[in-house]
Amino acid sequence: MKRASEIVVALALVAVLFFLADPFGLLMPTEMQMALLCVLAAAVAVYAGLVFREKPADERESLHLFKASRIAYLAGTIALTAVIVVQGILHSLDPWLPAVLGVMIVTKLVALLYARYKN
Repeated sequence: MKRASEIVVALALVAVLFFLADPFGLLMPTEMQMALLCVLAAAVAVYAGLVFREKPADERESLHLFKASRIAYLAGTIALTAVIVVQGILHSLDPWLPAVLGVMIVTKLVALLYARYKN
């Protein structure tokens, strides 16, 4: 049951992101975009609540969580880097992109250092 709810929330989040991006330029007026931003924020909060309360039952589950987190981090880093490069080439770099990438990298470094010194 718990896995199904995580999948449903993740799919809903992806759907909201798709409609928010409006790739065809046909879907939304400004009011709808603002409403979707609110839905997106709520979906992220629910998803984060589901992910952060997850407790592994054994070493195998811990390894699966570790691998999933690592792959997600690498995918996010690669995607942000690619967008930064493309926007840099087009001379239209959104300053939030390097800021988010920097936060991701610094957070990972701090978490690694904390984990090393805690044990």
